Amino acid sequence: MYPLINRMCLRRNRRLYVVLWLFALTSAGSASLAGDFCTELEKYHPSQQGDMSLFEASGMASGAVCATSRALSGAVSNHCYWSFPYRSAASTQSFDAVVQRVADCANAQVYSKENTVNHPDTYDLRRFTIAGKIVDVSLKDKAALQQTIVFLRISGAP
Repeated sequence: MYPLINRMCLRRNRRLYVVLWLFALTSAGSASLAGDFCTELEKYHPSQQGDMSLFEASGMASGAVCATSRALSGAVSNHCYWSFPYRSAASTQSFDAVVQRVADCANAQVYSKENTVNHPDTYDLRRFTIAGKIVDVSLKDKAALQQTIVFLRISGAP
């Protein structure tokens, strides 16, 4: 019983550390860190081999599940996601922090904000174009899983 409790506490603490880290990225004292992220984002190219260097170099891979995906058009995307308890304040705070981090990049243009999805759970998408790439930050509630998930996806422009 105690190992299970320890694992549950570790998961909660890991989520808390991710939230605290994301808040630190958006604070005034982390301007150079945000600048480094933006520089790396401008140079980054999604790769079929799953190059996650942008996420790892920025520390964003901490506690994340990262992968490569391919659209029907053949375009390659790299993404990472972080899972939180269903509709928790931590998930919303993390989403807002990642959106702010991407929006702070020089010349980041909001491409669209879409809220349509083909299932009843809530969904929020912020899409940016940065250096010819599409950067999506989304928040997805998954009631069946009792999770809220924050995604960061980078793909080539259509």
